[in-house]
Amino acid sequence: MAWTTPRTWVASETVTAAIMNTHIRDNLNALVRSTNAGSNSPSTTTSNLLQSGTGTISLSAAVTGTSAVTFGTAYSNAPIVTITGSSTTTGGLNLVYAIDASTNSGVPTTTGFTARATSQLGGTLTATARFSWIAIGT
Repeated sequence: MAWTTPRTWVASETVTAAIMNTHIRDNLNALVRSTNAGSNSPSTTTSNLLQSGTGTISLSAAVTGTSAVTFGTAYSNAPIVTITGSSTTTGGLNLVYAIDASTNSGVPTTTGFTARATSQLGGTLTATARFSWIAIGT
């Protein structure tokens, strides 16, 4: 994928998936694919892949909950994954988001990972935790 000069955004314009994919996703993929072991020259041997998505974790009278994520395209090696999230509950809630350490020792596999949300308040609760993730690897 080639680099596209980023657009100049205009106030009140409607941002479409196609615009975001061209100017954000594709340019990030172009940047990732152009680095090779610290070199600034384009890589001919490394094909990095950037994937992202969202999901939900339901906590029903629980302290923690999990949700399995499957990558759209499998990686050759376990990728680096970052997750973050928010929750919807009554009265507000602080949740910690992480890759589930009880699944594959907390390491993503080439095909996915398990996300975990844990209440910082302790005790059981009912909540829907929304999370976003991004993965990069080869």
